[in-house]
Amino acid sequence: MNYIAYGVALFISLILPILLSMLVSIKSKTYIKPIIVGVLTFLLFQVFSRIYIIQNVLSTNVDFIRFTYQFPIVYVFLLSVSAGLFEEIGRYIMMKYLLKTMNLKQALAFGLGHGGIEAILFVGLTILMIDPNTMDVQSTLLGGIERLSAMILHLGFSVLVYQMVFKSKKYHLVLSIMLHTLVNFGSVLLMMNQVNYWIIEGLLALCAFGMILYIQSQRRMENETNTTVN
Repeated sequence: MNYIAYGVALFISLILPILLSMLVSIKSKTYIKPIIVGVLTFLLFQVFSRIYIIQNVLSTNVDFIRFTYQFPIVYVFLLSVSAGLFEEIGRYIMMKYLLKTMNLKQALAFGLGHGGIEAILFVGLTILMIDPNTMDVQSTLLGGIERLSAMILHLGFSVLVYQMVFKSKKYHLVLSIMLHTLVNFGSVLLMMNQVNYWIIEGLLALCAFGMILYIQSQRRMENETNTTVN
């Protein structure tokens, strides 16, 4: 059982994003740049900005540390808001200034790069260093499953921001920030209240399924628009 859980989690969080990125890039070179820009977006606006500020600036401040203990729920909410702001505004900036033209499929490639590198850095590499014989089977398996839902959500968030940048749908950036915040905050809040992890992952999977339906609807609309124009 240990090796099965280890293999599933490792495949989802490390092998799958790399494999999908390679297959998509082979299919069309037009997807390579969006994937790379998606990766850079996560690195610049999450790893080297948000996480750096939290770990190296705020976490060394005594007042901030006291605040996290006194108001844990508010602290978690602010962390969730910051994740939404940094990542979604980062998506907007990078799409607007580094990707001059874009279609829906390229927006999905962007999301694959963004969500894929997150899965690799935060889960995949960690699992790679774990001994399957001593690992916690449930937490390892849940980590992999959670990353699958997260990658799908990142595809949807990227499509939302794409709609803002290239389709002039003004409120889609705000919507992506709100949804990103809600998913993060809701997940952590449930964990803080000791809700069963499988229930939490089930709810995340439902959110991911909803995002798949949204993406499908946007694909149909774009196909209909292209057919009408042609």
